[in-house]
Amino acid sequence: MVQSNNHDQLYTLPEMKKADDILATVFSKAGHPERYSGKFYDGGHKFDIQMQTDAFNWFDTWLGK
Repeated sequence: MVQSNNHDQLYTLPEMKKADDILATVFSKAGHPERYSGKFYDGGHKFDIQMQTDAFNWFDTWLGK
């Protein structure tokens, strides 16, 4: 799982989208596209409640409770 913010001051959006595409392709070629999750959120550099909820749900799905 990769979480990115559309207005992050540390990275440019085009490069984040490029990295997301590369990772999605790698997981797809490995036969497990469902195991990659790339999500984009509004705002600057942060790890807010919505992002935490999404991350913990992803952990529960792929790592178990």
